[in-house]
Amino acid sequence: MAVHVASRRRGSAWLARTHPGASVVDVTSKGPEPWVRLSPFYPHGGIPVPFTPDVTAQSVEGVWQALKVFEGADVDAAKLAVRTMSGLKRTVRRLVLQPQFVIMFW
Repeated sequence: MAVHVASRRRGSAWLARTHPGASVVDVTSKGPEPWVRLSPFYPHGGIPVPFTPDVTAQSVEGVWQALKVFEGADVDAAKLAVRTMSGLKRTVRRLVLQPQFVIMFW
């Protein structure tokens, strides 16, 4: 049995045309059991953390997010223990400067 991975953004018409008779399986964190277990967000537990002996994480995504390093922000070991499939993402919040409007009265 061949397995083809495609983005859901391709659409069902594209999938039907390029892979007639194929089964479409959602393996995202929103997918049904048992396929959701293929999501990197799924908390299997016991996932080894690279270069850190005796340290494990709940999910693959937890390892990825915990080990991200940003300017001014080190690793976040708390992400290794997250057992839910939400609250894992880490991003950099950039300061957005809004234009200042000066109203002058003459």
